[in-house]
Amino acid sequence: MSHPEDADGVTASDDFASFARRMAEHPETLSDRDFGEANRQVRRYVRGRFRDLTVQEVEDVASEVMIRFLRVMADGRLDAARQPAGYLWAVCRSVALDHLRVLTRNRREVLSEPALLPELAGDDDIALAIDRAATADLVRSALAVARSKGDTTAFQVATCLLDEAARSGRRPSNRAIAGKLGTISHTGVADALRRFGVYLQHEARG
Repeated sequence: MSHPEDADGVTASDDFASFARRMAEHPETLSDRDFGEANRQVRRYVRGRFRDLTVQEVEDVASEVMIRFLRVMADGRLDAARQPAGYLWAVCRSVALDHLRVLTRNRREVLSEPALLPELAGDDDIALAIDRAATADLVRSALAVARSKGDTTAFQVATCLLDEAARSGRRPSNRAIAGKLGTISHTGVADALRRFGVYLQHEARG
């Protein structure tokens, strides 16, 4: 079974090429299972091509790609005579690059200004300092402190908060972080944030 490569050298399976041809010629024959398999291949492509994306970000990109595929199909933009699989891979690459550009911009905004932490910071003060004001170097230093102290919970909570803030552009709630991690309660998240705030304050003071 041959596996042609797209313009980026990413292997495209015969199944995906068949999916693209059927989308161009007989879209009514495509089943939910066909779209599910195409979605799986899109996720594999995105994971291989954009290695900095988290699992959730890969899922988000794949979902958007499938929506774009449906729009392409509805608009009749696929030409069976002009490598429809290559066109769909180009759509996939475009969506992933757009997502990465937004993600990079959000992360720059999140880590754009130095933090000035209050002496007695509340949960929200600490969280805002982490996800909106702390410099990248300061956060990395505080994460290193958490790791050196064996405080894996604070490390995981802070990392999750940063990732979610960068992805969505807003501060996730303690309950949302707890749900994302699945191994800690929302009160445990609050305690971990307080500890991480102490690490940040210590590193900010040098």
